[in-house]
Amino acid sequence: MMNGPLVNKQAALLAERARKEAGDDPRAFVGRVLSLVLQRAPSQAEVAESVDLMERLKRHGAKPEQARAYLCLMALNLDEFVYLD
Repeated sequence: MMNGPLVNKQAALLAERARKEAGDDPRAFVGRVLSLVLQRAPSQAEVAESVDLMERLKRHGAKPEQARAYLCLMALNLDEFVYLD
């Protein structure tokens, strides 16, 4: 799923939606993405790890919109999203 065009397109659309709804604050953005994908409130640790991931992506040359899309791609590939219990 991570390299498929459909999931990448959906990740970009999710990033756009979350940015419109949460603004440019990284914590608010991450919180919105994770709550949409997981259908529950994310823990503080999940938010902190995800914000850290976006910051590391930017330090490695990703533009802010790319970092947001990559975070969404990661969220759409979480076991909690992909598999039903």
